[in-house]
Amino acid sequence: MISNDQRRATISVVYPVEHIPRGGRVVRLSWIREAVGVDLRCCSKSELKLAFQIAHVGRDTPTNIYLASEGFWWPVGSGEADLGHLLRNLQDGYRDTIGLIGARIRGSYNWRIEDKIESREVLYSGRDEALGRALLAVQNVLLVDGKQAYVRGGYPLYSFYAEGNRDKTCIDVFNSGFEYGRPLPTKLSDARAHYLDEFNLRSFVAHGQVFAAGQSEDGRMGDNLTYLAKINCEVPPPPFDLVECQLHLLCRDLFEAVDENRHLPLLVRRTGLTIYRLDSEGRPSSKGCVRAIENLRAWLSDLDPDLRRQFRSAAEYLRSRIPEIEITCRRLGRPSPFALEPADDEAIANLPI
Repeated sequence: MISNDQRRATISVVYPVEHIPRGGRVVRLSWIREAVGVDLRCCSKSELKLAFQIAHVGRDTPTNIYLASEGFWWPVGSGEADLGHLLRNLQDGYRDTIGLIGARIRGSYNWRIEDKIESREVLYSGRDEALGRALLAVQNVLLVDGKQAYVRGGYPLYSFYAEGNRDKTCIDVFNSGFEYGRPLPTKLSDARAHYLDEFNLRSFVAHGQVFAAGQSEDGRMGDNLTYLAKINCEVPPPPFDLVECQLHLLCRDLFEAVDENRHLPLLVRRTGLTIYRLDSEGRPSSKGCVRAIENLRAWLSDLDPDLRRQFRSAAEYLRSRIPEIEITCRRLGRPSPFALEPADDEAIANLPI
């Protein structure tokens, strides 16, 4: 168990408000920025158990992943300077850093963000949900010995990619904890939380192209593989489930595609959209992910085609990812988690964007 010591910090959240301005008659959609005080958990390194040590080629210092409170914890940066950097980015509402802790709160949009509005009537506000996300997300941050930040993650996952003329395949190690935030948060040199590494890993997992425990799916290793990192396991790793990983990744990408859409608040009020959320402290179940995906798919299918085009990225995720998950299931000899009728398969394939 982790001790109950805490440190006060601030997260800057952004949320939509649909309102009628004071002295006006036309409904306006505004985005409000608000600073939220939160308590981050603190502990001593002696309270943590070493779970995995990742040895990096060309780097003297390994990456240590610890086990505590039934979860894995990955380091952010390497000391007090990076801890200060993390806390400042959370306070400023930097979108990639807030994404790192899994808050799904975005602080950079293509339209105006305000610190205060004057309204005579508020028709819709996302404040309660945004604050709830912030309070949930801080449970995914742990400060160790007052000088090192860690974020909740998954077990290490091997990923591969071609290099140069594609005659050589490189294997690197990533954080598989998609539901908690950005994979591989081991440096904060530019505060972008290794976006390209995350993008590459998302692509591989979405198409079922990953190695588990350093092996290909047929249990063999090729002759042209070059390791960039190797895992030393101090605790027995849980079994790797590629289908579950693909489901979690699809849910996260779907929710981010919808949450970041500027048309959503108006549609929430006008159509009564209710999406099954995965905002729980524990790891979402595969069944929960399937319910969320099917709920959102049904909502998109029922939208007027003109409105559906405003959510083309979410529709494209559904159209491309569900078949990939079903391909993985067939390859592994498992039934589809969606149990869709043939007509539904056709509806997904033809979902207009």
